Amino acid sequence: MRAKGKSGGENRQIRCERSRNRSIQRRRIRSGKDSFWKIWLHIAIPLVALTLVVLFLVLGMTLAFLQNMAIARARENGWEMEYTLEGRAPETKKEMAEMLKVANADMVYVLYDEDGKKFLCSDEADYQDNVLITHEVYDNLLRGIDAYRKAENANDTVHADMYGYVYYYGQKQIRISEKNYLFAYIGVSAPWLEWKDEFLCIGIMVLLGVLLLTLLIAGDYYRIYRARLKVEKYYRDTSCALVHDLKTPLTAISGYAENLKENVHTEKRDYYVNAICKNVDNMSRTIENVLELARVEHFEKELSREEVKLEEVAKEVVEQYGRQAREQQLTVSIQGALCIQADRELMKRVMENLIGNAVKYTSPQEQIVIEMGEGKCSVTNTGIAIPKEQIEELRKPFVKGNEARTAATGTGIGLAIVRKILMLHGFDGKMESRDNSVCVTIYF
Repeated sequence: MRAKGKSGGENRQIRCERSRNRSIQRRRIRSGKDSFWKIWLHIAIPLVALTLVVLFLVLGMTLAFLQNMAIARARENGWEMEYTLEGRAPETKKEMAEMLKVANADMVYVLYDEDGKKFLCSDEADYQDNVLITHEVYDNLLRGIDAYRKAENANDTVHADMYGYVYYYGQKQIRISEKNYLFAYIGVSAPWLEWKDEFLCIGIMVLLGVLLLTLLIAGDYYRIYRARLKVEKYYRDTSCALVHDLKTPLTAISGYAENLKENVHTEKRDYYVNAICKNVDNMSRTIENVLELARVEHFEKELSREEVKLEEVAKEVVEQYGRQAREQQLTVSIQGALCIQADRELMKRVMENLIGNAVKYTSPQEQIVIEMGEGKCSVTNTGIAIPKEQIEELRKPFVKGNEARTAATGTGIGLAIVRKILMLHGFDGKMESRDNSVCVTIYF
C-alpha cells in the first residue's frame, strides 16, 4: 500500500509539472511573435547597408562615366565645328551664325577675330528648350569663355562646381576666308540633375527588392526556427513522459521490494513478486515501443511496397488479441475488403496498434468494428468516448487521454507510431469521438 500511495503522489506531481510546462510553452509562443522581426532585422540591416554601399559606388561610377562621355562628345563637337568652318569657309557673319546653330545644344560657341574681340557667339534663343542652359547659365558660360581664354594653359579645361555642373572648355585657332579666328567653346553637363528621377527610381526598386528578399529569407529562417523549437519541444515532452512512465513502475517495484526485504505482510509475498514482474514487463514494453518509435521516426531504408490485402492482415491481428477479446466478452467484426500498395510489416504494426488499443480501452461486452472499402479503413470501438479537446493530444507519445484510458495498461506510443508509419507511406488518418464510440479512419 505504501508503494501505491507514493505512486499516486508522483502522478500528481508529474501532472502539475506538465501543467506548468504547457503554461510556459504558451508564454513562449506568445512572446515568439516578435522573433520573426528580430530575425528579419538581423538579415535586413547588413544586406540593406551593403546594398546602399553598392548603389553609391555604382552611382559614382555611372556619373563619372556620363561626365567622361559628355567631355569626349564636347571635344568631338569642337573638332567637327573647326573642320566644318574651315572646310566650308563661310564668307558672311550670317552664314557663320547659321552654322553655329547646328552645333550641340549643350555647348556655347564664340568666335574671336584677330584682334581678340568677340566676333560671333551662339544665340541665346537657340537654348530656350534646353534643360541645363538657362538665361543665367548662358550668361555664366559666356563669361566663363572669356575667363578661360585669358587664362594660361586653358586649351583643354574641365571644371566642376558644388551644384553638380561640370564645365569643359576648349579653343582652336582656325582660318576662314583668309582670316584668322579663335574658335572657343564651353559645354555643360549635369548627369545627376538630368538622370535624378531615373537614379532614384532604380535605387528605390533595388532597395524594395532587397527588402522583399530579406523577408523571404527571414521567413525561411523563421520556419526552420519554429520547426526546430517544435522538434525540441516534442523530444523534451517525450523524454519527460518516458521518465514518468518508467519512474512510476520503478517506484512501485522499489516499494514492493522493500516490503519483501522487511518481511512486511508475508502473506502477500506472491502478490509482491507478481506485481514486480508485471511492472518489469510494463517497463520492458515501454522501452521496446520507444525504440520502435525511434526507428519509425528515423526510417531511412526504402519502403518495401507490395500488394497487401488489408482484411487478411486484420484477421491475423484479431487472432493475436483473441484471448483478451474473449475475456472481455468483446464482439469483433471485420467488414469489407481492401487491397493497397504498402509495406506489409509496417501496415501490420498499424493494425496491431489500432486493434490493440480498441481491445484495451473498450468496455466489456461492447463491440469493435473494422470496416474497409473505397480507399479507407476504420476501426471503431463502442462503449467509450473521449473529449474532443483530447483527440489531438492522443497522437502524441505517452498521452493516454482520460482516467479510464490511463488506468489501462499501455504506453501511449501506439498512435504516434501509427501516425509516423502513415506519413512514411503518404497516407492520412483521422481520429474522432462520437456519442458512445471512438473511430480511427485511415485514408489510402
